[in-house]
Amino acid sequence: MNSNQVLFLHTNYPAQFRFILKEYLALNWDVYFASHTQKNKPLSSINYIKLHSPKRKGSKIDHQQNISIACFYNLLAEKRKGLNPRRIYVHTGWGLGQFLRDLFPNSKIIAYNEWWFNLNSHDYQFDCTNQYINHTLENRLHSVLRNQSFSLELQRADAIVSPTLWQKKQLPLSLQSKCHVIFDGIDCNMFTSGKPIINDKSLLSSLDKSKSILTYATRGLEPYRGFPEFVSASALFLKKNIDWQVVIAGKDHVNYFKSKNAPTEGFGAFALEQYKEANVSDRVKLLGTLPFIEYRNLLQLSDLHCYFTRPFVLSWSLLESALVGCPLFASKTSPVIEFLNNDKYTNFVDHTMDSELLAEELNGAALKVKRSYPSKDTISKYRMNNLLNRVERSTCISKHMKLADSID
Repeated sequence: MNSNQVLFLHTNYPAQFRFILKEYLALNWDVYFASHTQKNKPLSSINYIKLHSPKRKGSKIDHQQNISIACFYNLLAEKRKGLNPRRIYVHTGWGLGQFLRDLFPNSKIIAYNEWWFNLNSHDYQFDCTNQYINHTLENRLHSVLRNQSFSLELQRADAIVSPTLWQKKQLPLSLQSKCHVIFDGIDCNMFTSGKPIINDKSLLSSLDKSKSILTYATRGLEPYRGFPEFVSASALFLKKNIDWQVVIAGKDHVNYFKSKNAPTEGFGAFALEQYKEANVSDRVKLLGTLPFIEYRNLLQLSDLHCYFTRPFVLSWSLLESALVGCPLFASKTSPVIEFLNNDKYTNFVDHTMDSELLAEELNGAALKVKRSYPSKDTISKYRMNNLLNRVERSTCISKHMKLADSID
């Protein structure tokens, strides 16, 4: 049996480990991946471990503890079959890493940190009047208590990785000292400027070629990514700009902090109703979740891309759209500023302002695109020069491997 075994743990396959696991395969390591669900079918060369999903009972903390215990028994069974990883990568937060040190005392553990809850965080103090995001004191207290799981996993790890400096800074100082900032990685050969070939079967073939395209594309259509604000402003924008159309990609689903005030039919239906009331629905397309190539093609077609977010975890979509060369209309919040602070082709905005004012800002950004911005190819090259060393896939993989070697 290969002594070079590496184990990845995440609630979903492959998620943030999509590139690093392929590097280990290329180096002829035995790669194990344990998860509850699969976004993509696991590669045939991976030893896939299906984790048991306990039924949700009691509080989120109780559920995390149940997941931890179930994961322990899953991995114990695999250990008896010969699993003895030299290295382990675990995404913290669900409790998957709480017993790793007990099961595999000689393994080197790298914990991936996505978020640490703080009672007085910038996120909780941001846009407190938002009707769809109800961070009551009790909700905040429950969120902070989830750090009990994070803390155990992070403290017992040999090293911590966060994809952005903003996320690292949410950690207590005692944990920041062993946290390394390494981005997840972007395939910069794929996300670059270009003219996509759109066939008749493509969802993009229905777009009006005579009109400019304002795009919005995230994993979910939700308040944490400013979707309601985008809809209100873009509806007003379309009324004044008949030569523009809006194209929206993403699942009609709330991933972060579901609110009782959210429309029961979903934010997608909410959007369609607002566009209908503004008499602009004929210039709006909601495409749902797109296949990866179609999503890239949409960004390549975009004339102006909108990315809104609270001061929270940054979406891959911001950097993918930036590298494609999209002119950006983006929230002036810390995660965005970290990467694009001095970017010449990003129009920063407070996305929580009044809808009419936000629409005016959007109109100004659209005018700049038409009057003074260079080609997307030029913007893409400019962004590549500024971002490549921080987000390019092979560079990020190299940083991961150097870190793992340093603690081996």
